[in-house]
Amino acid sequence: MNQANDLKLVLQYLANWIAEITSKNIVYYYDINKISEGLAMNLLNEVYDLELINLNEIKTNHPGIDLGDATKSLLAYQITSRTDSAKIKETLEKFVKENYNKTYSNGVKFLILNFEDIKLGNTNYKKIYNKFNKKTDVITYKELVKKINDIFLKDEAKFNRIKNILFTAYEKTPIARLLEEYLKNQSELGDIQLLCELVQERIKERIDIFVQLYKSSWSMYGIGDEDSKDTLNNKLNELLSMDNQISTRIQRIVEQIEEKSSYIKLLIDEYIELEEGFIRTIQEDIKKGALEIFNEKGTTFHNILKDNISNLIIKYNVNLNLFSKKFALSASLIENNFDSADEEYFYDKVEEKQQMFLKLIQLLKDREVRTLTIYCTEEDREFIREIDRESEKEKWPFPVTFIKMDENSYQTLESRFNLVDGDSYSAPQIQTNHVIFMTNTGIEKKRLKNLQKNSNIKYYYFSRNNI
Repeated sequence: MNQANDLKLVLQYLANWIAEITSKNIVYYYDINKISEGLAMNLLNEVYDLELINLNEIKTNHPGIDLGDATKSLLAYQITSRTDSAKIKETLEKFVKENYNKTYSNGVKFLILNFEDIKLGNTNYKKIYNKFNKKTDVITYKELVKKINDIFLKDEAKFNRIKNILFTAYEKTPIARLLEEYLKNQSELGDIQLLCELVQERIKERIDIFVQLYKSSWSMYGIGDEDSKDTLNNKLNELLSMDNQISTRIQRIVEQIEEKSSYIKLLIDEYIELEEGFIRTIQEDIKKGALEIFNEKGTTFHNILKDNISNLIIKYNVNLNLFSKKFALSASLIENNFDSADEEYFYDKVEEKQQMFLKLIQLLKDREVRTLTIYCTEEDREFIREIDRESEKEKWPFPVTFIKMDENSYQTLESRFNLVDGDSYSAPQIQTNHVIFMTNTGIEKKRLKNLQKNSNIKYYYFSRNNI
């Protein structure tokens, strides 16, 4: 297995973990929170160099906090899937009330096991506990992905330990054990294998219809609004009629699977639940037509599509990984080109930065890249020229543009990627525009995020560690 595949698998297992936690039905089969605390403890200890212990093993339902490091970092952690401000407020109040701040003098952090954005609201948390920093003390799925990406590029030994933690933990989850034990006792393994493969192939076709809708939602601007209504409504009708088309029909397959394995049906039902919720979310908007949607919501609609398609792909890959533990399925994982979480790489020395850059370029060669734009200093550019000279035969597999970092950097970036032009948009943006900042951008992250909402951009930031 090559390094790039190792990283993909680690991030996939991380996504699998979050997807299982957020699945409504999974709680009927095991205590997901208890399992999550153990895995979270091992993962946080390795990723952030901590010595956390599980406080719930010392005292059942330990009030307020779940993990604590009273010897090294003097930090406590709350592990939760809730994303509301009330959870943060309640925990901080209990942290102070129970005098945990005396034992954990560096404060409490939150690990949020959910794909949703955190709703911190306008609460002044420092009035509750003055050391709490809402920017650094709330760790999300995206933050974990960034950190693991950084470790992958900088510390191979640490990355391998993280990989082993996730692989070992995921293979031992009760749902996987139950599935394996059940299948061991079945005499019709061949039938179940074929049914699993067939349902995954058809789900893949269903996801492609959502992808085509996403492409259409970008490309409909600039044509007559009535035409865009017809096109988008046709895509909606395709979604609503998936169970009537042979290539995307799964209802009968699921009925056959139910007779042989309720556990496999459970996993497929979870996917269907995500899909149905997605369609309900967008159904009313689609009926309006592209121009009306844009006038009302700007690019929010496209971002909703993108995030939901990403969740469908994650769940498809979760199921395929579980099925593949027992069967050699020919169905393949879907590359998730809809996850545009930014990545940040920290370095101490220039040589370290250069090695991280080379690893990143190798990763990008395995991804679906529309364009690559590299903002760099002259020193960075000379390093890349030297690499190009040493590997004349290996050409860039996608268009690459080098831009010098200066006071006009943002205007240059905006002119390249701001797709909004009056009421029209450019061609479909299913492929991502990737932008690497090899030095401090000097641009407010908020401005870059606003530009990202109007296009399909993934940012990579290189930053020197503070000395």
